[in-house]
Amino acid sequence: MGGIFGPVEARKVLAKTERTYALWREDLESRDGEDFGRAPAAGGWSLGQISDHVTLVSSAFLEAAEALTRGEGEERGGGFLAAVMCGVFRSFPPFRLKVPPNLPDEVMRAADPDSLPKAEALERFAAVLRRTRDLCGAVAAAPRRLRLEHPVLGWVNARQWYQLSEMHMRHHLRQLRRT
Repeated sequence: MGGIFGPVEARKVLAKTERTYALWREDLESRDGEDFGRAPAAGGWSLGQISDHVTLVSSAFLEAAEALTRGEGEERGGGFLAAVMCGVFRSFPPFRLKVPPNLPDEVMRAADPDSLPKAEALERFAAVLRRTRDLCGAVAAAPRRLRLEHPVLGWVNARQWYQLSEMHMRHHLRQLRRT
């Protein structure tokens, strides 16, 4: 997806999001509702906290993509890290990431998630998928140099925000499987 990002590429990201969502839904539906509040013995997040974090962040990424489709943002060059992750690897690194200190409050909120009950977690994942579907065409048509700043990845365009939403969901599948 390095060069032109048009309708075909946007549909590929959507198809990948649908597959990633299906994996989340299958796993969450197979769990007992009590699992959502139970934190792992070694610390870490409960299933409900993972669900809150993933849906908060993926929704925020889609919000940024949508804002750019409306013409909000700045015309700028892109962030190197976002370009590499989205264009080359198409994935977050395969290891645990630490949230840097001193990030904006809305970012820190996602680093300290609430524990969602099972029904709410499933609904929030479904909402992320619906929003991804709704944005597919608009993201493909968004100006490539119009960007919003990500606190870690730098200046990110609509295509990259859209892609990061799926990549983030997929990244946390590893965490889901550790619970």
